[in-house]
Amino acid sequence: MAAAAAALVLSTSANATSLTVFTDRTTFDAATSNLSLETFNGVSGQPNFVNTPLVVNDLTLETSGTSVLGGERNAIDQPPAQFVPDFDIDGTASANILLSAADHVFSVTFASAVTAFFADFAALNDNQLRTQISVNGTVVTPATTSGNIVRGFGFTSDTAFTSVRFTYVDNDGFTMDNVAYGGVAPIPLPASLPLLLAGVGAFGLLRRRRGQVAA
Repeated sequence: MAAAAAALVLSTSANATSLTVFTDRTTFDAATSNLSLETFNGVSGQPNFVNTPLVVNDLTLETSGTSVLGGERNAIDQPPAQFVPDFDIDGTASANILLSAADHVFSVTFASAVTAFFADFAALNDNQLRTQISVNGTVVTPATTSGNIVRGFGFTSDTAFTSVRFTYVDNDGFTMDNVAYGGVAPIPLPASLPLLLAGVGAFGLLRRRRGQVAA
């Protein structure tokens, strides 16, 4: 069952994307298909993505902002993780993010459009609301936690999207790993196509009946 109660989802317009929230990876996997997984374990060194896009296979990571972005943060964090144990997810490489000013935005951009996103997070929204997530004009707010914990969080969308944005609410440092994404939505049919097909079918039936009468 989707844990929709674990997050607040707000649409900013009537045409905004509708999201179904998940906090359990097994449930998310069962509800989706055609997923890819990025663990960051193939990344060499600790490249940062401060105002510079970092391409990791099908993902592009970037934390942008005009004010100062902190030190070694906003980079791939190789084990042992910084601030162990609070920021360690599974003992492997992860993306270490810091949003410390109102203009800071962390974005995950996909090489092609997807309709599903899920990842493991450590210390996201610990003790208070610190970060919100937006997709195609819809804002989703992960629930706050009691202390720094590791948890899964993600969603499926009724509209394909190419990026997920994490925006500043209050000072927040967190890590992200094991990013699952995919489930490309089918291309919608033009609204006029069903009428066209119906017309073609009716025309064919009419011609058949005329042929029977002539015979």
